[in-house]
Amino acid sequence: GSYTVTYSVSDANGNAAASVVRAVSVVDTTKPVITMLGNATETVEAKGTYADAGASASDTLDGNLTGSVTSVSTVNTDAVGSYTVTYSVSDANGNAADPVTRTVSVVDTTKPVITLLGNVTETVEAKGTYTDAGASASDTLDGSLTVTSVNTVNTDAVGSYTVTYSVSDANGNAADPVTRIVSVVDTTKPVITLQGNATETVEAKGTYTDAGASASDTLDGSLTVTSVSTVNTDAVGSYTVTYSVSDANGN
Repeated sequence: GSYTVTYSVSDANGNAAASVVRAVSVVDTTKPVITMLGNATETVEAKGTYADAGASASDTLDGNLTGSVTSVSTVNTDAVGSYTVTYSVSDANGNAADPVTRTVSVVDTTKPVITLLGNVTETVEAKGTYTDAGASASDTLDGSLTVTSVNTVNTDAVGSYTVTYSVSDANGNAADPVTRIVSVVDTTKPVITLQGNATETVEAKGTYTDAGASASDTLDGSLTVTSVSTVNTDAVGSYTVTYSVSDANGN
């Protein structure tokens, strides 16, 4: 405000001097000071919740102005990037504090997650067709992702094979790979085909020439048949020729 200092005096005989007045203006030109609470830089995971630590403020004349501090935040946790929170305040006499800014980095360090569809282990018959059930993947920020797979399954050979699924999100975070085990097995019996007739007649003391048999297997192809013959042309009777074969996997 505006104030006065008034000077007066009288001499020994009571003569009063004309008063003299000094005008004094008390002014407030001092800015308040903002003090940031917490760190000047913060990091928050994408899709997370950012809770700002705020700021306090004090003024030489008005004292504590913390309740009057305003902030403007550009933080968007739905998008990776660098954002700011800016704090400002003015005192009762309109002196604005120097604004204070916090930098907030929104980052994506979370791996996507792969979910296997179907069974962890599968079995397929040799020479059959293996149809993979695939896998799905989701990411906190990117949502659903397309999985890639590396398939070593070879149904032409008995053995254990893998199908490995992998995916990375838009920010290069690679999911933990997921693997399916596929066993190619051979449980199919070979098939014997009789050559000639199922019944034959030969004259006693004659020569019996067997027509033989062929065999084929789904995996091994053509096989060599073994036969056991009980035929004795020296004696009239009924005899058998039995054909047998096993494939490479013991069927």
